Amino acid sequence: MVRIALVAAPFAVVLGCATLAQPTPVDAAWAAARWPDASEDELRRGRALYVKRCAGCHAVRLPERYPSSTWEQHVDEMATRAELPAAERELMLRYLLTMSRHGRLAEVALANP
Repeated sequence: MVRIALVAAPFAVVLGCATLAQPTPVDAAWAAARWPDASEDELRRGRALYVKRCAGCHAVRLPERYPSSTWEQHVDEMATRAELPAAERELMLRYLLTMSRHGRLAEVALANP
């Protein structure tokens, strides 16, 4: 059973990363309204850091599944534990906050058909 878990774990990480949304120009425009120096490339780097730094220890979570306040708290807690440099923390957080708004947009759309 342990052997199966060890073999399956990398596949779960890859599958989770495959479903993790890539930022679009619309996402970059939304981010730039909040952070004037934000760009699509910066959001992509934030996504890559999120996968690289977080997936090594646990499954990555989809940003749209949690509100921005949850991401801010979680990243702050984990940044200390993972010794995440401030610049990497900021890139990762910008990606997560930008992409988490998709969950709120879906909720609004469902509530207002």
